[in-house]
Amino acid sequence: MRRSGANLVMAACVALAAPAPLLAQQQVRIVGTTTADSVLLKDTLQTIAEFAFARDGCRDIGTVAVKTLPDYVPANTTYRTEDAFAYERWDVDLCGKSEAFLISFADDPQGGTIFKIGYPPPGDLPAADPLD
Repeated sequence: MRRSGANLVMAACVALAAPAPLLAQQQVRIVGTTTADSVLLKDTLQTIAEFAFARDGCRDIGTVAVKTLPDYVPANTTYRTEDAFAYERWDVDLCGKSEAFLISFADDPQGGTIFKIGYPPPGDLPAADPLD
């Protein structure tokens, strides 16, 4: 059984009260390579969509530019995930505005994978790759 969980690190707490099917009618373009499988990718995007809706009423997710960060560990311990096997920078087009997120993935001891979304991203987050 696959389980995923999420934690958001944010400057202010935002209630994620958006309806679940925010991504149901959208085609989201992913640019770059992620370590997430399709289920984990969908779960992570859904959490970002709920955050965008709760914060700004935004229901439009466009391109997601992913950059894997193989040698990166955040200097700020708030953004670290215990036993993370991957950190990624996701630049997400939310209602026409690009927002950077730090995404981390770790094995869940009870099975599956957990993810953590860091927003706003830490100051030492590596720069995004230019889009072609």
